[in-house]
Amino acid sequence: MDNGFISTKLIGALDYITGIILIASPWLFGYYNISSAALFIPVFLGAMQIIMAIFSNYELGIMKVLPMPLHSFLNGFVGFWLLVSPFLYGFCNIVFWPQVILGILLLMMAIYAKPSPAYEERKF
Repeated sequence: MDNGFISTKLIGALDYITGIILIASPWLFGYYNISSAALFIPVFLGAMQIIMAIFSNYELGIMKVLPMPLHSFLNGFVGFWLLVSPFLYGFCNIVFWPQVILGILLLMMAIYAKPSPAYEERKF
């Protein structure tokens, strides 16, 4: 089951970084006034990413209640939603690269993350 190569410490750092970038992306890339979906989706998903990082059971988690397999699933969910949102909500003709790049990054983090040490201890 341990086929991932991205350490949980790196996943933790990337979680906080991608969360901050997602929240700031409408203003960083200048699409905050395109549509409400273009503004709301990255801000919401960035906040979700930071909250998830705070509660995850890895080195950079603060509360350590969210198991790493669930964390990886949620990273994949956020990445997929971010990846398809410009096309699903109709603002892809104006901006889509920030969502696509960050969505792919989150999907890769979900797929290639190592399970947490706490997960390894519970194996039978």
